[in-house]
Amino acid sequence: MSEISGADIEKVIAGVKRAIKAAQKSESEKKALNIEKLELTLKAVVEKVAGGELKITIPVIGSLGASAELASKELQTIQLTLVPARSTTRTATRTEAFEKDLVKAIKAIQEGIKNASEGEPKFTLKDASVELNFVVNAKGEISLLAKGSGQSEFAQTVKLSLVSA
Repeated sequence: MSEISGADIEKVIAGVKRAIKAAQKSESEKKALNIEKLELTLKAVVEKVAGGELKITIPVIGSLGASAELASKELQTIQLTLVPARSTTRTATRTEAFEKDLVKAIKAIQEGIKNASEGEPKFTLKDASVELNFVVNAKGEISLLAKGSGQSEFAQTVKLSLVSA
């Protein structure tokens, strides 16, 4: 049986926060991005199994029996939309595996904005988002979902919406 726990949610949010700090620590104020919102979707399949077995022994005939099992699956989904309470501070921190990909994506957006604002015609950022799909295993470890791996029913999504500072 798999369920979404508060520890899973906390671990994902903490990882996203560390990734944001890591992406922002090397950027100047001119190129900074503000976090508009963080959308987190966690899904788990809960399987409930109930069953029974009946066994009757008749001396001449032997044993007769029957068994039945009833199984049901429920999909649990938790969706969170978080907005920053205030500006995030820029501090150095260590990053985990999925956080490194989030940092790379944020930095790629920052570089794209820089390139779009240089030369003619100039463009400014209206909005941007980063969406990563990942899996939280039974041990609470987070790993990115590679193409063709994992089960979609256990895939989690974190979407970070960014706007110009």
